[in-house]
Amino acid sequence: MLNIKDFDFFAFDFDGTLVDSHPVYLEKDKLYINHFYSQDISRNFLEQQELKFRQQLNIPYSIEYYLFLDRLFGTGKLTAEEISSRLSWFDENTIKPLIKPKPGAIKALKTIKSEFPDKKLLLVTGSKRAEIDYFSFHPLSNLRDHLNINSFFDCVITQDDVLEQKPSPEPYKKALDAIGASSDSSFLVFEDSVDGVLSAKANHATVVAIENKHINNDDKKLKDLSDYYFRDWKSILDNILG
Repeated sequence: MLNIKDFDFFAFDFDGTLVDSHPVYLEKDKLYINHFYSQDISRNFLEQQELKFRQQLNIPYSIEYYLFLDRLFGTGKLTAEEISSRLSWFDENTIKPLIKPKPGAIKALKTIKSEFPDKKLLLVTGSKRAEIDYFSFHPLSNLRDHLNINSFFDCVITQDDVLEQKPSPEPYKKALDAIGASSDSSFLVFEDSVDGVLSAKANHATVVAIENKHINNDDKKLKDLSDYYFRDWKSILDNILG
């Protein structure tokens, strides 16, 4: 069994590890159409329409896709600027408020924080700083009352703070440098992706990997690269935190 008392610092990825936005964003277009066009469309139908869009225009999923949806379900008269404004409002007021902590994640964080009050906790994420601020402070955030991210963690490294994203070593190295970690400091990282594990291992971390079925992960590779692998936070609580 892993003895977490042996580590000087604890670091966590955000999306996919502490929260899981993927199921919410899978429903985004369905919710969007229901909200703005008052139509309840199946995901299967939407997938067919997206395929049709890609075949017709051969361009990536973008504002153009929502212009396509407006032609399909609305008047087809919205401009790209209007679509962009609408999406920004919808994301902030409808989508992000649906994102919740993964079961057991907050309990695990609070357990570590209370049992090791003198040890620093780091958040190292590929999310933008604005997203972390949203989840910390926005009144609609499902995380705000459970965990004020900016005050809970001693250091927060986001996409905006680095030149290279995971699997580059830079994100975790920047976090360690920010808290003044020495070369012989030991730290435990909780991650859900192969890229995240590679980034952490490049900084000589011990890595606990958490299963994430929602991203394009190679489960075998994730298990092979990480030091420990668990299906969920409940398993981590039972096996590591007791």
